[in-house]
Amino acid sequence: MKLISNSPSCLPTEIYMFQLKQDLINSNMSK
Repeated sequence: MKLISNSPSCLPTEIYMFQLKQDLINSNMSK
């Protein structure tokens, strides 16, 4: 997992996708 990237614009998308996955996991656990 690389935190430092040549293009900083990629970072927000990776964070968004990570949060999206976490939300999916949380919603599945809630059922």
